[in-house]
Amino acid sequence: MWWAGAEATDVYLSSRCIAVFEGQERVCLQRLGDGDTPAPAFEDWAHNAKRRLRIRVWVSGGICRAFLVPAADQLKNRAEALKVAEAMAPDSTGLASGCSVWLDSDQGAKGVVAAAIDQGTLTGVLEVTRLAGLRLLSLRPWWAELLRAAVAQASDIQSVAVHDCDSVTVLAGQGDRLEFATTHAPVGDRATAEATIRRLMMLASVAPGGGLMARLTPDSDRIVATQLPMALGQWAEILR
Repeated sequence: MWWAGAEATDVYLSSRCIAVFEGQERVCLQRLGDGDTPAPAFEDWAHNAKRRLRIRVWVSGGICRAFLVPAADQLKNRAEALKVAEAMAPDSTGLASGCSVWLDSDQGAKGVVAAAIDQGTLTGVLEVTRLAGLRLLSLRPWWAELLRAAVAQASDIQSVAVHDCDSVTVLAGQGDRLEFATTHAPVGDRATAEATIRRLMMLASVAPGGGLMARLTPDSDRIVATQLPMALGQWAEILR
């Protein structure tokens, strides 16, 4: 789900933290404990924010997970591809308690990346922004933003791997032929994330060192240098 907008406040939600950014500055950070959800912390921030504030919400892979709708070019239209994605989502993502699904790439491609978000989180974000009088410009997984930025820089990129606060997401293919998309969650520490990425890259038949790997660290105490212009880019560590 996406709506274009001008300068806005960026809000990042995950199962490990919520963080709020105004330009290059992080203005709010709240770390969450095991079993906590981001909804209460987001609600507390939202009700203290300025009314009519324009916000872009970025969610982690743990909240919004990627999966592949194969052979999408053989389906009649985008509506049919979405129905297939909705049927696949619970088994493909593990979000069995209810989720909302949308397609994050063109239906005409060989394989379409779908995104499934926990329904309770989506409903909560929409309700909180409405009650707080905020203007929600977009709600997207950050892995989709990295994919957009990576493809814009190199259209022939082979793969994108993302480690954010609570998950690992890997997308792989050639050109418009996406052949692999998955999110593994929960994943927290760096060593587990790197081992998971290596395993998923092998499953996707990606050669070692191929593609782009990035780590999002919105709860870090330092801004990192980045190679790609993208939302929260100052908090994205490009590993290769």
